[in-house]
Formats: sequence, structure tokens, C-alpha cells
Amino acid sequence: MLSCLTMNKLRGALLPRFSVLRNSSFSSSTASSSSEPEIIIPDRIPRGPTDILSALAGTVGTDPTAPHYRYHDDPWLIPYKNSMKRDYTLSKEAGRNAARYVLENHPDLFIHNRIRMEPPINAFLPKTQYNESSVTVELLENLVGNFQVGDAMEVHSLLVEKGKDLPDSLEQNLMELIAFHNEENSEDALKESDGMIMVKNKRGDSGEMADSIAGKTNWKSGGLVDQLFASGEPTPARRIALLLGLARFNMKDRVDEVYKECIEHGDDLPVEVFNELIRNSDPNAGLHEGEKAVRQVLAEMKAKKVGPNLDTIVAILTYICPLSKFNKGKDYQPSCSFALATMAEFKILGIEPSLGVYKQLLDVFVKKYHNDKSRILKDILVELKGKNMWPARHKEDFFFFTRAMSICQMLNDSDLAFKVHELLLTGDNQKLVGDWSRTNFYYRDFMNVVLQNEEFSVAIDLYNQVAPHIWSPGIYFYKDLLKEVHNQNGLNHLAKIYSDLRLSDYGGSQLKESYEITKMLLEVLVANDPKKSEYENLGEAWLDIAKKSITDLQLKKDTRIFRLNDNTYASHICDLVIAVSLREGCLETACKVLDFAIEQRSVMPGNLEEKSLENLARNCMELGETERMMQVVIYAAESGNAVALKLAHEAVDNLEMNRSQKDLLNKIFLSETKWTSI
Repeated sequence: MLSCLTMNKLRGALLPRFSVLRNSSFSSSTASSSSEPEIIIPDRIPRGPTDILSALAGTVGTDPTAPHYRYHDDPWLIPYKNSMKRDYTLSKEAGRNAARYVLENHPDLFIHNRIRMEPPINAFLPKTQYNESSVTVELLENLVGNFQVGDAMEVHSLLVEKGKDLPDSLEQNLMELIAFHNEENSEDALKESDGMIMVKNKRGDSGEMADSIAGKTNWKSGGLVDQLFASGEPTPARRIALLLGLARFNMKDRVDEVYKECIEHGDDLPVEVFNELIRNSDPNAGLHEGEKAVRQVLAEMKAKKVGPNLDTIVAILTYICPLSKFNKGKDYQPSCSFALATMAEFKILGIEPSLGVYKQLLDVFVKKYHNDKSRILKDILVELKGKNMWPARHKEDFFFFTRAMSICQMLNDSDLAFKVHELLLTGDNQKLVGDWSRTNFYYRDFMNVVLQNEEFSVAIDLYNQVAPHIWSPGIYFYKDLLKEVHNQNGLNHLAKIYSDLRLSDYGGSQLKESYEITKMLLEVLVANDPKKSEYENLGEAWLDIAKKSITDLQLKKDTRIFRLNDNTYASHICDLVIAVSLREGCLETACKVLDFAIEQRSVMPGNLEEKSLENLARNCMELGETERMMQVVIYAAESGNAVALKLAHEAVDNLEMNRSQKDLLNKIFLSETKWTSI
């Protein structure tokens, strides 16, 4: 039983809870006394739709072995190389586009849709079919307010046909919407696929984005924007809308024309116009004239009391960048000084730089072909240390980390690279690493600079964190990695690296390159005897790699892309597999290679080397494999190898042969003067 003291403590703990139940049958005289606590309902805390998920995510760490969210649907379909990742994501996007096509072109199929959305989501509803009887001015206002460019243009056309008069404010808003988007729909472009249309660079890794992805479409001359501008009264707001649209799509000649009209009419121009004027200044004018033009624009902004913003800094630095092209050019040092002066002036104005500003500053100072590389990145990282730069304030923010890491590789500075990565992992900065292609560039450069400058243990730990889900290495990285495995005694990691190689189809390389790296891998195995290593059980892994290598060679010998008769690596691979398998005591695998060499002797370029034949013959004699020894001798003789006669003599001296085997040797070496008939 509980003691009285314990009961009193328990009662004291429970009474406050029961006191809130005013009509409860459990109420007591103590609970209903004047000491009853007051019920205080806390104020409502506004929460976003992902706040709970963010709180849960804050309690766990990142699992580097987990696939990216793009590939989470089916574990059997998780891709491990760049081409498969691209195909996987673009296939899903194509499926969504196909579904959208059916939805928009066959809305009648969804009239009796059993799935009811509460509340309805406009993006998942069939496209509305408009006609003259169904369109209204209020509908157009709603479409413009929701940034539905295509529907707004269609409804506007129907309203014009009906002879409806539109309010000036509505026409202005419509013109601004269409000018900004250039008559293209403003729907979500499925950003997860951005940067996935690539071209290969010289190293065979993920290359630069195709021009079709990075470029902008041309301005639609004579389109609805031009029609609206020509049909209505040319107000300042209309001129500014047209001017910004033309500037956004690089129509420099018309920008100058409309800008002159704005100046003649004394229009109050917004800061965006001045930013575009700076950005579109002539870079061929030289630094002196360019700086003069920029300062003239800034002076005009000051006179009109238009305050600069963050984009003004980016525009100035973007204009300066081409002027500092060569480090020995007369404009390089003045350009850098002008850039720093610009940063200082805007800092005085209280405009805090974003990552995009620093990215442009790096472009001004650091050039690939400079003899003396600028170390300004180090100063920038000191300034940014520990800062959370999310959310993005400029589109150039998404290019900073890729550019910074490429500079680290250019400088061959792994310490600087780790500082850049530390900044990336600060707060939510990872969201600023950029699209799919730039993420690949970032980790490619990061891994390369770490592999070249750090201990192998540091490089392999980083490799295990980022590959293959975050980043899929290319064939050239694997070649560098194998060199470091051999040079820095990383043999215990070789089995894992080989597994990743096969899983990624040898870094997504062509068949010829896969044979090249297989040869390189086997050379590492031959050069490192597992019995002499400090690590245990390496021999089994070595033998497994050798078996899979010869199996791949057999299975792919008739591949049309790279036939065996073109494979100059095949004979070398065979020699290396024989060396590894015999060292590990597996004559069976070595004989499998011999059978392949005999079968493909007329097809495969090159033959087994003398050392391989001697090694194979020695093992056959030790195990008393007379028949196999005869195959070695016959192959050596038919291949014209000088060691054939020597092996035949050793076979006669060390093995028991029947009459037919002896007769065969006599026949083969009949013309040899050093052969004595047996």
C-alpha cells in the first residue's frame, strides 16, 4: 500500500488537472475552492503548410545514402548515373505533359470525374473552353490577376470581338502581364528538370547547358503588346511596360527608341528601367566610356530621386565583367577597382549584397587564363561565414556556389573548397546550389580538388557521402580515383569503388572507355598483392573482380557498338585476369581466359603475352593438368609465340603424356631444329 505522504503528493499533482472539469463527478472540495487555476487559451500561432515537416526534419540528419526526391517512387528504378537520372526525370515530366494534353484537349472525359477536389485546384482542372457568350470583363480581370497569360489573351480577343470597352487599368495590367511573359504561359516549368539538357565537355562529364535552355525567346514583334500600345493612348505606364518587356528580351534598338520617348515626355521611370539601361550598355566602348555611361545613369537616377536596389549592383558588375577579360589588358585592374568602389558605395547606401553580387564580383576578378589568380574568394568567404543567405534575393544567387567551387579547383585549394562547402551547409543555403546540372558541376569540382590535395581517407569519405545519389561521377573521375587508390594504399575501398563502377555502368561511359578503365583497374590489382597488404580478405575481392571482367568481355564480344575485333584492350585484360586468378590459386578462371583466347584468336587484336603463358603453364604442370598444358603449348605455337618450344620441352620433362599427345607435339614442332622427336 502507498504511504500517506505518497498519497498526498499524488493528490496534489492530480488536483490541478481535475479542477478544469467544473461539472465532473470527480470534483472535490479542494478542487472547487477559490484556489482553482484560471484557464488561459494561448494565442493562435500562424503556421505555414510545411512548418510541421520542417520541425520533424530538424530532429533528424541527412541520409546521404537515400536517393533524391526525384527518384523515390520505385527503389528498382533509382538511377545511378547522370544519363539515367536525366531520362528518369524527363520521362516523368513527359508523362505529366501528356496528362495535361489530354486534360486540355478532351475536357469532356472529365465531366463525370469521380474524384472531387475540395477545394478545387485550378491547375488540375480541364482547360475552360471560352466563347463570346461566356466571357466577361470580370473574367478577364480574374485571369490577369492569376497570371494566366494564354487564357487572358484568348478572353481579351473575344471581348474585343464583342465590342466590349475595357477599363484603362485592366488594359494596363494585361499589357504588363503579356510584356513580361512575351505571350508565353507563366505556368510552373517543373524546375526539377532544369539543366537536364546537357552537352558533353572534353572530359566526358556533365557539360554546359544547351543554348536552347539558357537562352531567351525572341520578342514577338507585332504581337498583342505592340497592338495594345498602338491602339490606346501612349501613357507613361504603357511606355514603361513596353520598355521593360523589350529590355527583358534584349531588343536593344527598340529599347533606345522607347527610352527616348520616355525622356521626351518626362516620364517618371522606375529603377528597373535604369538597371536594364546599365546592363545593356555597349561593352565595346571600353572601361573609361563604360564607367562614364554607368555614372551618368546613376546621376540621372539621383536627379529623379530613384533609389538603386540590389539588381542595380548586379547590373553594374555584369557590365564590368567583360571589360576585365585579360589580366594583362589595360582594363583589368581598373575594372576590379571600379567593382570594389561600386560595392563600397552601395554598402554606404545600406544595400546588403546577396550571393549573386559576390558571384558577379568573382567573375570580374577571377579569369580562367590568368597567370596570377585572384584570391578574392577567400575574403568573400570570411564576409559570408556563418550567414544563412536563403531566401534568394536575385536569380544570380543560384550560380554562386558552382562558380566558387570551380575557382577552388582552378586554384587547386582544398581548404578553400571545404570552406565553400561549409557555407553551403549553413542554414538553408543548400537550396541555393542551383539546378541539376550546376549541382553536378559543384560536386565534380569539389571531389576533384579534394582528391588531388587531401589524404585519401578524406577524399573517400566525401565520395561515400555524395555518390551516387547526390552526384554521379564520370569516367574521368573514376580514373583519377583509381590512381589514388594505388598511390595512397586505398586498397580496402577498391571493392566498393568497383561495385559503384558497375552500378553506374562505368560512369555512363561508352563501351570502349569501360574496357579502358577495366584494364586500369586490373593493373592496380596485379600491382598490389593482397597477401602483402595490411588488410584482410582482399584476395576474394580481387578474384571476384577478375571473374566479372572476363565474363563481361565474353558477353559483350559481339556488341555492334564496339566489336571484339576493334577492342585493343581485350588481350591486355585477358593477361591481367590470368595474373590475378593464378596468384589467388584459381586455375579455373585462368583456363576460362585461355579458352576465350583460343576461340577468338582470329578476331581478337593481339594475343596472350609470353609471361601469361609461362605462368599458366607452370600452374598446369604443378597440378598435373596435361590436357590444359597441351592447350597452352598449341595456343603459343599457333600464335607464333617464341615461348612455345620452351613450354613444349617443359611439358615433356614434367608431365606424363600419351602417344597421341606426343605425336601432336612432334607434328607441331617438326620444322624446329631444336626439337627432338619423342
